[in-house]
Amino acid sequence: MAKHILLSIIAAFALCACSYAQPIPLGWNVNAEVFSAAPQHYHMNIKEQDQSVSGYIHENVRTRLGAGYLYKVGRPLNIGLSGRYEYNNEQVSGVPSELMMWNEEHHTFKANANIVLYALLFKKPIITFGNVSAEASTWGMERVSGMAASVWMLKLSKETQFGVGGLVLFNTTSQWPFIPFALYRHVYNPRWTLNFNYPFFSMQYTPRKEHTIAAGFTFDSYGYWLHPISEDFPETVYYRRSLLRTGLNYDWRMTKCFTLTLQSGWEYTMNGGFFTANGKEQLYKMKHPNGLYAQLGLRFRPNRPSMKSAGEEGGKK
Repeated sequence: MAKHILLSIIAAFALCACSYAQPIPLGWNVNAEVFSAAPQHYHMNIKEQDQSVSGYIHENVRTRLGAGYLYKVGRPLNIGLSGRYEYNNEQVSGVPSELMMWNEEHHTFKANANIVLYALLFKKPIITFGNVSAEASTWGMERVSGMAASVWMLKLSKETQFGVGGLVLFNTTSQWPFIPFALYRHVYNPRWTLNFNYPFFSMQYTPRKEHTIAAGFTFDSYGYWLHPISEDFPETVYYRRSLLRTGLNYDWRMTKCFTLTLQSGWEYTMNGGFFTANGKEQLYKMKHPNGLYAQLGLRFRPNRPSMKSAGEEGGKK
């Protein structure tokens, strides 16, 4: 149960913390990421068949491509549309052919509609975020999910950012529909920053403004849909894996618009297994050990006013 709470809090950080700690500029935002992990052993018990399945994931390569456009409707309101494509190549040994066609390349498509509203509460900035996501696989539309979150910035200065908020989820793998959370960031000096915000919770060192080295941890998750052959499974199942990663992160701001990210370390699977197609009920839990991982990312964000500055303008007026 504790893991499900933690995973929901991860989603809250992902949506709200970055709104102030790493503000998203208006206009186009494009991301490309490649992940790879060392071979890892898995184990799964199938109670209906009194069968134990185990083996290795020999290839664990993932690619994410995302693009979105954020438009400023008025001083306190921004709306946006975005899309994302995910490619997963996991070659798995030990799975009986009559059970599931798992040794495949998996493709997932997502379309999102977003809304961001800025206001003041007791003279403190508050940001509200809403998202609706339509997700599809190669077999067609799979589910519609969404979330709404608000974060109230109790302290927002050049040195310190501290906020509290709450997150509401629907039609996801979380067992908790509402999750409270907090975020914190403090700049000790131009070189050292404590960053307890998504995407990398860490102590950061910035020797030059173009380079940032961070040591800490991050959370990630991925999933895709499968069509099992066995009658003991539903027609469609959703495989999802949630990860805790510790290690080093390096950001190189090559230009005002492009940032290159390199990340590597040790990953631990907090929760993994098969869910119903809508992600609400976990059918089978899989055990994964720890392992090495590496990530390469490239981000394009235009050199335009950020959501943060736009929101603050809206709040003041």
